[in-house]
Amino acid sequence: MPKPTLGQYLGFAFFLPTMQVGPINTYANFRRGFDAAPWDVPVGRAALRVLVGLVKYQFLGGLFGQLAYTGLLRNGHLHHWQHLPVAMVFYYLYLYCNFSGFCDMAIGAAALIGIPVLENFNNPFAARNMREFWNRWHITLSQWMRDVVFAPLSKFLVRVMGPARVNHAVAIAIFVVFLLIGVWHGVGWNYAIFGLCQAVGVTLCHYYTLWLKQWLGRDGFKAYNESRWIHAAAVATTFSYYAASLIFFANTLPQIKEIFKTLR
Repeated sequence: MPKPTLGQYLGFAFFLPTMQVGPINTYANFRRGFDAAPWDVPVGRAALRVLVGLVKYQFLGGLFGQLAYTGLLRNGHLHHWQHLPVAMVFYYLYLYCNFSGFCDMAIGAAALIGIPVLENFNNPFAARNMREFWNRWHITLSQWMRDVVFAPLSKFLVRVMGPARVNHAVAIAIFVVFLLIGVWHGVGWNYAIFGLCQAVGVTLCHYYTLWLKQWLGRDGFKAYNESRWIHAAAVATTFSYYAASLIFFANTLPQIKEIFKTLR
């Protein structure tokens, strides 16, 4: 892209619809809106996107939030242990509706003035492993970390460790990236542990895929991926793992301690 003027840079850096929580938009994508004809703005579709986001953010998010940690467990009463997985699942649903709903409104509002914004979600509930999940959830953050951290770090580690250890170099880069993603979300040990959970999940997926390819061979690995039963089990496992890891995203460590004290 040509070097922006000061006014163009400030317009991109302080673009109101995406400034608060994203999605993270690239400057090249942002400038596409100025190159397009003004009559190409999809007003009806953009307005509908804002409405859908508003329903997800205000109505569904609030509904699911009543059965999440604050609404269900952190109310000062004793709870049956079965309430914990309920809170885990509904916090996941609440977070999705809250965050994706806000992104829908941001993307729709930007489209109303002709500025394209990158998509941030692509049906994350259908992910069959943690690597695929992070290609579907908060997509712009994953892509940004891939370009800024993973690509240069993995290349550096391959040069240091040698081509024979390229798989381990990639695994280390993956681990570092997802630790940083956890810390990126906020200050506190709970966010670091949340990042650690993502790092462990994606790194294990990396090694498990390598092992499967070696053990099953090309045809066996293809059959494994095409199995409906394995696909269903993988999707359920991924959903459960991420939902459980969000306890560190939703609560501080003292709050988690109090939650477990209320369970019987």
